[in-house]
Amino acid sequence: MSHATTVHARFNASIMFCFVRDLSLDSTTTWQPPTSKSPWNTD
Repeated sequence: MSHATTVHARFNASIMFCFVRDLSLDSTTTWQPPTSKSPWNTD
């Protein structure tokens, strides 16, 4: 039972990771913010 729940949780986590990754890739390709004002670029 616990093994099945951990596998299910990891499966959901991987799907969420792929979803967020695709979402971030889409946002970066369609929306290019200025590098000086981008919140994730601290340099």
